[in-house]
Amino acid sequence: MLTIHTTLNNTLLYPIQNPYNMEDILFFDIETTGLSAKTSFIYLVGCIYFENDTWQMIQWFADELNHEEAILHEFFQKIKHYKRLVHYNGSGFDIPFIQNKCKQYNMDIPFDLIDSFDIYKKLLPYKNLLPVQNLKLKTVESFLGLVREDMYSGADLIQVYANYLGSSRYEKLHKSILSEGADNQSPLPYSKSIPSSKDLLRILLLHNAEDLKGLLSISSILYYIDLFDNNLYKHIFQSITNTAGSQKIWNTEIISDTDSEICFLELLVTIPFKVPISAHWENTLSVSINGICNNMSIQLIASANNVTLKIPVFKGELKYFFNNYKDYYYLPKEDMAIHKSVAQFVDKEYRIQAKANTCYNKKTGIFIPAFGKLSKNVFKAKYQDHISFIELDISELKESAELYECFMDYINFLCHSKETKLKLTH
Repeated sequence: MLTIHTTLNNTLLYPIQNPYNMEDILFFDIETTGLSAKTSFIYLVGCIYFENDTWQMIQWFADELNHEEAILHEFFQKIKHYKRLVHYNGSGFDIPFIQNKCKQYNMDIPFDLIDSFDIYKKLLPYKNLLPVQNLKLKTVESFLGLVREDMYSGADLIQVYANYLGSSRYEKLHKSILSEGADNQSPLPYSKSIPSSKDLLRILLLHNAEDLKGLLSISSILYYIDLFDNNLYKHIFQSITNTAGSQKIWNTEIISDTDSEICFLELLVTIPFKVPISAHWENTLSVSINGICNNMSIQLIASANNVTLKIPVFKGELKYFFNNYKDYYYLPKEDMAIHKSVAQFVDKEYRIQAKANTCYNKKTGIFIPAFGKLSKNVFKAKYQDHISFIELDISELKESAELYECFMDYINFLCHSKETKLKLTH
């Protein structure tokens, strides 16, 4: 077994250690000769840890196949000193593979004693909102501008490791024959075109090292997930309400470039971090109002440490539909519904029993689409519409509590709707 120590100059770009300290977390990655623990071997385990104000890397390499148990033993001794184990899809491959190996060697399984943080699993529920084509480690690295020296995949390295074992054995045998110097022995034929075990080892270690170092850098993609986390904005909201005279973080403004019935309400919030690359999420609602189809776009724009939510605002007339329509009469001439207690004073020829789609009052005002907690006292263009609105009162919305609820209702809608589209902004 070979043990390789390396001091790194990399930086962790996301506070993945919280609520622990940097010294409490350990990044790890394994390399294997196949996908099945029954028929394959672990030939390399690598870890990165923070010590003496810098990141350190340690790799245990099986220079012989029968060293697998030894490198697992060293790895298990290492993780005893840490509180969180960080990995990329380790829950799906690395950890189950090691657990099966523990059964083979009758070793205690250590993972129940340490907190597990799988970056891949954190990203997976948000894959449609993330600015990457897929969640492969190299794809995420490429998006964030990371350049690899390593050009191999894990599958490619299976043959590289087999070549290493062959070259290593050949070199040992060749050296042994030369050292004996017997007259009846001749050196084995050797071709300089065959990579040496040293060169092959470098390839194997490099791939594992770049996977590990990449975890420090790609951790910044987790900031995109934070943009859809209620806890982020709840913390900001609390800082506003609990700090007297604090700098105003929320800003509201209605933006209208034309005389169109559709304009935008912009909500701007300053967040305590910077997104790696600016991004723009958009969800377009189509609603017919007065015979005209209107496309109303809800947008979330993240740039540096600013998040802007653009909410479509409709200026015009909408209808409020009463639920208990059997208790109302519809007045065709006035195009409105009134309660029976009042309708008794209206001549019968001017009133008819209201139906669900005629039991309404009309109102002219400024409205925004309604979701979540906002879906109270809603207005619609037509009864059968799936999209409803609430009347917008800027004076009330500027109160922190109202603004927080409004902001989160739209954030949650964008997060959970399959129609939300992402585009990058430069």
